[in-house]
Amino acid sequence: MAEIKIEKKQPIWPWVLLGLIILAAVLYFFVFKNQNSSQLLGEDADTTAIVMDNQNEGAVAEYINFIDGEADTMTLAHDYSHEALSKLADATKAMSNKTGVDVSANLNEVKALSQQITNNPMATTHADDIRKASTIIATALGTIQQTKFPDLRMNSEDLMNDAKAVDENDLTLRQKSTVRTFFNSAANLLQKMNSNY
Repeated sequence: MAEIKIEKKQPIWPWVLLGLIILAAVLYFFVFKNQNSSQLLGEDADTTAIVMDNQNEGAVAEYINFIDGEADTMTLAHDYSHEALSKLADATKAMSNKTGVDVSANLNEVKALSQQITNNPMATTHADDIRKASTIIATALGTIQQTKFPDLRMNSEDLMNDAKAVDENDLTLRQKSTVRTFFNSAANLLQKMNSNY
């Protein structure tokens, strides 16, 4: 007689279980890998925002410290006006970045005007250059004020009036107090904006 051999089939459930474990491990890796990288991106974005805020506050503080620290140092070389306008343009750009209000279009013109003041110390157009630059700054800060700081309307209007008070037909050294009043008003407005935001 012929021998009948009956072979038992290997159970399939260990292979199914192994497949499920591998699938779970792969899913676990992809799900938590994406969460960790997005969390890291969020932390990097927060760090970048903090660094930008510190830089912005630094430019504003640098301008305020310059205005507060410099006594009546306006001379024929116009270094004080040049540096004050340059720092004010930087502080205005920083406040623009901090508040998200884009006013940077004409700030390069302010820098050019402030440079022009020191290029030819004997020119009689410095007051005109300072008035143009201060009006641009006052307009930019006014835009930021209208958008983000409606309660500072009077300060913004005072700044514009102080900018327009600079007489372009007179020598800058004859109107030192008028120019300083503008710089002080700008420092005051920037300080209030910085502390309110």
